[in-house]
Amino acid sequence: MRRPRRSAGARAAQSLRPGSGVAYVAAKSYYFGVGGGTAAFRALVQAEGALRVRTAAVLDDGASVKREILELAFA
Repeated sequence: MRRPRRSAGARAAQSLRPGSGVAYVAAKSYYFGVGGGTAAFRALVQAEGALRVRTAAVLDDGASVKREILELAFA
């Protein structure tokens, strides 16, 4: 029997040291053709409620898709 898949936010929360652990996620702001991106990931993590999400950096050279680095830590 297969175990249910956990979200990336749930896996990060399990891996972080309570109180001081931080994870960084680098991703495109939007994935063309498949949808999703940093806004969808942020909404999922915030809905789960265990972690807070902060935008640590935005990389936008104007020539390619904007990318973001998100910081995840316990709320």
